[in-house]
Amino acid sequence: MELVSIIFLALGLSVDSFAASVCSGLAIKKIHFLQAVKIAFFLALFQGGMPIIGWLTGWELKDLIKDFDHWIAFILLAGMGGKMIYESITYKDKDCSFNPLKLMVLLGISIAQLEQITS
Repeated sequence: MELVSIIFLALGLSVDSFAASVCSGLAIKKIHFLQAVKIAFFLALFQGGMPIIGWLTGWELKDLIKDFDHWIAFILLAGMGGKMIYESITYKDKDCSFNPLKLMVLLGISIAQLEQITS
């Protein structure tokens, strides 16, 4: 990978992480320093670790899936798009309590921000 590609990937990941952290901070009325550090730690861990894991996995599997990799991408993107359409149709006005300090919510935010960059 060229240096320019790495720089643009890093900029995209940092902007996405910034947006996720701002939304998390807005959801909490009064945030303490250690709570902010917890959110930042999870976002940074996933931003740094998941692309490396994805690259290593892709490097190992590239010979096995190179003939149908475009179909895998199509199925994943079509599935995500279909789920988004389904949720928009079946949406009911719910009282969503979004607490980014809960572990499962924080993991979801961390994974979701990577999904936006990779797709």
